[in-house]
Amino acid sequence: MNTDFACDLQQMGAPYDLSEDGATMAGAPIVPDGYIQTDLLEMLDGTGGFNLPRQTRGIFRDHQLTSDMSSAPDLAWTDSTVSPSGSAGAWPQPYANLDIPVTEQSWDSAGVEPALQQLPLPQQDLAHEPTKPNNNVAVRRRSLDGTRAHVLRRQNHACDSCRMAKKACDLPPNAAGAAERRKSYRQTCSMCRTRGLQCTVTWLASKQARKGTASTRAASAASAASLRAAAVSPSAIEGDIARQVVARDTCALQFDLYVEAFDMPVSQCLLPGSMPPLYNLGVAAFSLLSKSTPISRHFDKANEWIQSCWEAAHGEGWSGPVDNAPHVFRTLSILDALLQRSEPWRAAESRNASITQAYKWVAVASAAQFVTTSEKGAGNRTPSQNHDLALATFRKARDMVFGNIAAIASFRLAFSMLLFGIIIPPGCGEEKQRFEEDTRFTLCEGVRRLQLLCGLAQTRLRVVSARSTVSNSSGGDSGGQYLEDPNIPPDVIPLVTELVAAVQWLVNLASAAVVSSSYQNFCPAQIRVGDGVLQTDSSLSPSLSLVEEPQQQEIEDSIVARARGEAKPFLTVWNQGTLSHDDTGNDRYVAPLECARRMTSVAVLLWKSLARLTVAVECRKGAELDYEEIELLYDKMTTLVQLWRTTFGTFDSTTTLHLYEAPTAVWRLFTFCSNDADLAILLFCELAQRLETQLARNSSASAPLETPQWRLYSALQSDHTSRARQRLVSAIQVAAIAARDHSQGSQGQKAPEPRRHGLLNKPIHPWPRMIVQAHSLAVKTFAEEIYKSVVPSQAAVTMASGLKTCMQSLQDLEESLVTFPDITVR
Repeated sequence: MNTDFACDLQQMGAPYDLSEDGATMAGAPIVPDGYIQTDLLEMLDGTGGFNLPRQTRGIFRDHQLTSDMSSAPDLAWTDSTVSPSGSAGAWPQPYANLDIPVTEQSWDSAGVEPALQQLPLPQQDLAHEPTKPNNNVAVRRRSLDGTRAHVLRRQNHACDSCRMAKKACDLPPNAAGAAERRKSYRQTCSMCRTRGLQCTVTWLASKQARKGTASTRAASAASAASLRAAAVSPSAIEGDIARQVVARDTCALQFDLYVEAFDMPVSQCLLPGSMPPLYNLGVAAFSLLSKSTPISRHFDKANEWIQSCWEAAHGEGWSGPVDNAPHVFRTLSILDALLQRSEPWRAAESRNASITQAYKWVAVASAAQFVTTSEKGAGNRTPSQNHDLALATFRKARDMVFGNIAAIASFRLAFSMLLFGIIIPPGCGEEKQRFEEDTRFTLCEGVRRLQLLCGLAQTRLRVVSARSTVSNSSGGDSGGQYLEDPNIPPDVIPLVTELVAAVQWLVNLASAAVVSSSYQNFCPAQIRVGDGVLQTDSSLSPSLSLVEEPQQQEIEDSIVARARGEAKPFLTVWNQGTLSHDDTGNDRYVAPLECARRMTSVAVLLWKSLARLTVAVECRKGAELDYEEIELLYDKMTTLVQLWRTTFGTFDSTTTLHLYEAPTAVWRLFTFCSNDADLAILLFCELAQRLETQLARNSSASAPLETPQWRLYSALQSDHTSRARQRLVSAIQVAAIAARDHSQGSQGQKAPEPRRHGLLNKPIHPWPRMIVQAHSLAVKTFAEEIYKSVVPSQAAVTMASGLKTCMQSLQDLEESLVTFPDITVR
């Protein structure tokens, strides 16, 4: 065998061995003598370089190449033309007996076609048009040097799918050969269209179009190199660092705003005094529980989750009534660490990290609802930038929440779903409608999961406590209990029970507020007395259920008894406590805040009673109302309103002056308690007025006088004047609190302490929809009362001033909220 040719094949990486007695390949398929496969063209890829496929290796098994390839004319072989092995026209066996002169004229179709008829080829391959050779010596030499550009192989007459299936193919000759033919013919064959396959001819055409020329590839490589060089330049590194710093500062700013808008007021409802009398600590049990040595490793895990969200420095500056924020997330983290099932370390770490990130982004998205400003005006975002930030964080939070939705045993994820559900969705059009559906679903699902998890946790704690009691009474040690439940030692069960009760109290408050204030968007299920586990239908429609705990009546009676035992109304304690303080002023608001927490539990009862009444009246459409139940719920709600007025008190000039002097943190907590209770009263009056109008329209003069419907209508009529007075008082108090926002430079007003987020004089709320609804109902109340006032009086002037204040407050809310909620006041 010609050694030059062997060297050429070895340098090109031919996947076979060349021996001295011929080109023999080990394990090559046996090809009968006199048969040339139709894939012979794949030996050459169009440039003279060998590319031997499996189908053509058998040709070199039975035949020798005896001539020097370098001295032969370079031919572009096809399945209908055979490359000569020598310059003198000597053909390898078994075609040496054919007298086919190798000349330029012999490649004409008229001269070659008769000679090819003598070859034992399939008849479908005889119709191929021969291709005229070109001089590829230089190209082959470049291929040997490794500089040859890759050229796609050609596809002749039969596509790969038809050839492998041994089916007839109706592609025209050289369908994927020349560039002109590829441009003019890019359709698949009939067999590929029938079988739904991608034909090779279209695949080759698309691949060739994507690949581009060598010059284009060189330009692309140069561009990529320049981009890489620019990426590692000092300016790019500085820009990346600057973006990271800005992103970190933005997240820290949003977290501070989240703590002030949500965590601080909500945690006040979960501290001692705000909890029912059966529970003395609430979330304050966290600090006592952290001193327990047996569960220190669980606290380390919980602290690691918290620190993975924000640096410790971001939580500083919240000294005073609330510190060590966020209280709610710390409580949920330790409950997850104690009550979650043990899983493989890597899987648990990955899942917990993802759940923590979901909570982080939900907190940032909830804070992004508010427009932040700077006193100096530097760094303020435009309205479009605020909207983009709110939309981006909302989408990220949505993806994180739904990405971890399978973690049904996580308190943190359930709370993240609840928190995500009260965010006002940004966007517009169909996207906003989808976002609203997502928030409704996550809110209901978050409430359902938290109720379920609290019920299961209480059951588990009761079982562990009972086993511990039995073990101690039988004289055995408690070591067996650690084996049965190593995460919960018996001595910490009371503290863990306090944390679970705090979460359950938060769920009751949230679900009651949602049902009462958003009955147009939700369909609460019928209230049923259960064992603490949510009872709902299996449908996916947004629904909330108010489930009664086993000691529900006992809890409510204890709260009412504690409120009636107060010696002085809250506002009286507020006015006296703010005037009697030491020189440092550290304990100036301690007594008023403790009293305010006790009032918070009464406000929670207001919302729960209102939710039951709302379900009984609004959510039974198409069914007959239970007038006896509605009358009982109405009487209870009226009693609680009277209790709130007695224990809370009414505003006067002294109260307003002390509101101006109160620090921002204290003022936020005060307004959260007062505005929420007044909103519940305004909603109750609106609901009772609608019910009275409905009964007046449905009742007739001949109706029986002793029916439940008539008794309810009579009660509503007799209380009409009293409800109107309570409604006006609530509207005046909402306006009085809103007036502080516009009292710039008032006498005696304390200089506000600095805040990084710039929301000093903006009304914020954990659920912005509720504060907007409170001011909207106050505006409606003032407008109707002014319309009824026939003779101008001092009361009419006060109502006009309150109307103006509430209108200004609504305008401020519209400016401070990225997305203003759509509140329909009926």
